[in-house]
Amino acid sequence: MKTGVLLYFSLSFLCAFRCCAQEDSLYFTLINDFIKAIQDEGTIFYSDKPMKDVFRKHFKAVSLTLKDVNPDRGRNLKITVAEQSHILRQMKKSLTSKLPDNLFNNSKRISADSICEFVFRLSRNIYDSLISIPDSAAAFKYIRSIKQPAFFFTHPIYIRNKSILICYFMWYINSSGEEWLGVYKKEGNKWVKWSIISGSAW
Repeated sequence: MKTGVLLYFSLSFLCAFRCCAQEDSLYFTLINDFIKAIQDEGTIFYSDKPMKDVFRKHFKAVSLTLKDVNPDRGRNLKITVAEQSHILRQMKKSLTSKLPDNLFNNSKRISADSICEFVFRLSRNIYDSLISIPDSAAAFKYIRSIKQPAFFFTHPIYIRNKSILICYFMWYINSSGEEWLGVYKKEGNKWVKWSIISGSAW
């Protein structure tokens, strides 16, 4: 009897673990798609946590009504008070919870405190190497495209039995970048953008 009970709970745990792993895999595939839209080759450098001062600005923007970004659907998403509290708790947790290393092919996790300086120095080293090439005119055309981005995102935040995802993403290149907090609904085997809660570009 004890063996049967133990086997039951073991199988239940494995099923739940596989389900969570699959959901998170879909989420990180979405993040990888965001990254590839900015950087289609080379090593991906991402932060272990979001940039604190930038990310905190989104806390007040998590409202109870999220507008649909697709006018053809024309439906708003109503968030309950409990769901709002859960989202905010998970967002605050993201400021101290580090992402795993090597999340993507050819990727490296860097501390949030040093990643911006790291990618700046990396871009600078490439620039200094290319500027010494005799054909400086040809090198300059290539130099202008050498911009190593840093990427910021969080662990996935789910509500409603993991059918809705709260997603944060930011890219930063030297003094320019973009970031947003969005809501995605699961349709089939992918996440589809539903609403942008807040964001900025510079």
